[in-house]
Amino acid sequence: IVEDNESIREMLANIFKPFYQILMASLAGGGAEKALIELLRNFDYERYDVELCVVFNIGVYLNDVPRQVKMFHLYNSEGHGAHHHALRLYRKHGLDFLFRWRVRSRVKGNYDAIVSFLEGDSLLLHSMVTDRAKRNITWLHCNLASFHWTRKLFPDDELEKRAYSKMDVVVGCSQCALDNFYGLYHLPLPGCVIPNIIDAGKIRELAEPEPQAEPEPATELESPAESGTFVKSDRLFTISSVGSLSDVKCYDRLIRAAFRLREDGYDLCFRVAGDGKLRNELEALRDSFNLGDSFQFLGFVKPPYHVIKNSDLFVSTSRSEAAPLVFCEAMAVGVPVVATRNEGSAEILGDSDFGLLVEQDDESIYQGIKRMIDDAALRERYIAEGERRLKMFSKETTLAKLTSLFES
Repeated sequence: IVEDNESIREMLANIFKPFYQILMASLAGGGAEKALIELLRNFDYERYDVELCVVFNIGVYLNDVPRQVKMFHLYNSEGHGAHHHALRLYRKHGLDFLFRWRVRSRVKGNYDAIVSFLEGDSLLLHSMVTDRAKRNITWLHCNLASFHWTRKLFPDDELEKRAYSKMDVVVGCSQCALDNFYGLYHLPLPGCVIPNIIDAGKIRELAEPEPQAEPEPATELESPAESGTFVKSDRLFTISSVGSLSDVKCYDRLIRAAFRLREDGYDLCFRVAGDGKLRNELEALRDSFNLGDSFQFLGFVKPPYHVIKNSDLFVSTSRSEAAPLVFCEAMAVGVPVVATRNEGSAEILGDSDFGLLVEQDDESIYQGIKRMIDDAALRERYIAEGERRLKMFSKETTLAKLTSLFES
């Protein structure tokens, strides 16, 4: 009888498990997509049922979705076929019936909550199916005040505000992302901050190279694509950076700083892990300064932890950030950070408490990198402070906040 009762309890628990759907634009190689995969890896699937709807069936993380998650997509790719026609009608005339038909014909469940995990397409389509969930939650992964990228989708800010107004809760991955949302739209929505998951132990584990039989040593400036390794040189001070090759990351400024440092006699190696639409333009700029293999664009590296670990300094030249997760990844593998000052960077690094903040201009970036190269004691101090900062972004704290959000 006891065994039968336990079986019944288990059966009822499975029947009445909360059912959540997450809406995401794609699983491309960005920070929000990476954060989503980390969240899905840490869900308690004995406690929750989770469905993932990706708007576009593209991305380097498609194969990383846990097997317990049911995944489906709305469109094969962005800007083609059915999506192209729907987007044109919406952008030019504000007509959303094609988008509405597509999402409502695919999202048919009765959910305890639907979560749009990113601004833009995820939010827009979520706003068309809010009647299919008891609660509707949307996530902010950017600072809309300084980087309002969603204007390429919404014909005007009022339509975006209307989409947000249909949500029950707004979640910011950082305080600055949430504050700037309220400053922009003045909506009476309850909100909270839930940092992205930082699993420092896992990051350190993945930063270690896989054992290889009789590895061939890489030359100091051998192309990583050729060697398959990212070895820290004994002679060259190595600087790493990770991010999309897009306007907001401002890698042209890092190239100009590299040129000035070389002119000053510094023998350095720069390695940038990431890809994007500006790659050809940035490589041409690098070549115009004759930096050659001393400034390497590695393409998308998954995960990039070994690139960061095998460097002496991590540098970010971004114009805008909401919650730069990669700073914490650098801290986890013991690499100090230099970053341009913006609200997201300051939220992680404080007022140069946990890494060196510099102003948003070429001279400040150059001077900040130069200072960190010259001052080994300062680098060691930031390595120690970074370890302390990581304790404020523990996986356990974030998961507790997620549980509270979903079950409140």
